[in-house]
Amino acid sequence: MVCLGFKAPKSIDPKFFRAGEVFAEVKDEEKLESERYKEGLLKKFHAEGKLSQKAKAVGYEATGQLLYNTISATDFIKSDDPLGDVTKYNAVTFDSSEERFKTSPYTSMMTLATCEDLKQATRTDLKKLIQWQKKVRQEEAARAAL
Repeated sequence: MVCLGFKAPKSIDPKFFRAGEVFAEVKDEEKLESERYKEGLLKKFHAEGKLSQKAKAVGYEATGQLLYNTISATDFIKSDDPLGDVTKYNAVTFDSSEERFKTSPYTSMMTLATCEDLKQATRTDLKKLIQWQKKVRQEEAARAAL
């Protein structure tokens, strides 16, 4: 059943049937070039300190809340670094004064669900949330201009 749906080619190159060509060693020039390339990469990584240095251990941020951090919707929308906020906080909260964000035409039920728990959101959900943030930010800028 391995070949189910297999469409045979009209002709097969005869060199595939010669064991000498199939199992032939790679040319020495190609080997040397690939080894030089690998050595160059290793030297580059060592020079930049990526392989030789271990990351320093850091503790929790001194925010008062160690495990669960939230950000208000207004602060999230005004933020210049939404990706940083998504990684730093666990949830985006909506106060009664931020009801306009929930009723925005750009806000979906999926967006609200993502805001409830940012750590459980998928990469696609986070991309959509950042796009939502940009659209609502533009909407707020247009509202402020009026």
